[in-house]
Amino acid sequence: MRFLSLILICALVFSPIYAAKKSVKLAKNSYHQICEDLQDNIVKPGKKLTRSELRVVKKYLNAKTISSLKLRDLSKFESAIKKHKFIAEVGKTKNNLSEFPEKSNIGNWYKLDSNSKSGKKIMSSTKKGISSKGDRNGVK
Repeated sequence: MRFLSLILICALVFSPIYAAKKSVKLAKNSYHQICEDLQDNIVKPGKKLTRSELRVVKKYLNAKTISSLKLRDLSKFESAIKKHKFIAEVGKTKNNLSEFPEKSNIGNWYKLDSNSKSGKKIMSSTKKGISSKGDRNGVK
């Protein structure tokens, strides 16, 4: 009985350590990270994911292997990615994907707008008569 308890304790102690070593770091603009953002409803203004797009994104995130996903859902997956708030398409074609990408892959048909990702608004020039602090003509 003691031997069995000792094995159980060792299994519980070492399993999180093994899992932590096995976890994969994914790039910020990988398909997996984009789908996590979409699940958190980070979409372009005026756009909304349809139920079928949201269902495909959830299936993609929960899938252990990409081969288990249906090819008929590929167009819904691509349209969901196009609705991400910070995605800018490089080449505007209708079908950019021919199969589901691996979760760690980064697509070459889109670009993640890093300026918008930081949350800062970059202004190239100030408005006429308004200083950078927002007061008119420097007068408070």
